Amino acid sequence: MRQIQLLLVTFAIFLSQPALAKDHEKWVSLVLTSADLASKAIPLTASSGLSWPDGRQALVTYWKDGIATYRCVDYFDSNMQATGSICYGPSRIAPPR
Repeated sequence: MRQIQLLLVTFAIFLSQPALAKDHEKWVSLVLTSADLASKAIPLTASSGLSWPDGRQALVTYWKDGIATYRCVDYFDSNMQATGSICYGPSRIAPPR
């Protein structure tokens, strides 16, 4: 299961490389989720879904807070039950409070 999660994260990061290329910043994982960002009323700017043949899904979302953009990836099993979540933000900007 852990290998699958790592594969999903790697795949999501690979797909988001064009977004990373424009600012040449290092992104770091944050101790928050897309639910945390939504509860702070941070605007959602974009989203994309990824599906696997066995029914698993990943939802990649981008949130804009001032000058910082945050990227979150939420994972779901074939029954759409949440199985994991991780967010990334620029290393030089503190996460939203």
